[in-house]
Amino acid sequence: MYKAAVIGRHDDILAYKAVGFTAYDVEEAEFRDIVRSLDKQEYAVIFVTEEIYEKNAEVIDKYTDKVLPAFIAIPGMNGTTGIGMMNVRRCTERAIGVDILIND
Repeated sequence: MYKAAVIGRHDDILAYKAVGFTAYDVEEAEFRDIVRSLDKQEYAVIFVTEEIYEKNAEVIDKYTDKVLPAFIAIPGMNGTTGIGMMNVRRCTERAIGVDILIND
């Protein structure tokens, strides 16, 4: 059975821990190492706070052409930076060839 995990800073992931997600604090381990471990354990979805997502785009990009795991950018405690929506647009455009999402 596939699982989901959350990667972010301690304060950003506390709520996810509370509802039962496997949560990883990037202040305790290196992002690259966490992702390798999750990939080996067959995690299907890895939620990453937008701040951490942006800083580790090169690691995440290595998984772009793989089916699993899927990386989803989520807002942190400081709010959204817009990278999550940008990724949805990019994936939609890649899948169907045109941006069908309404601009803000």
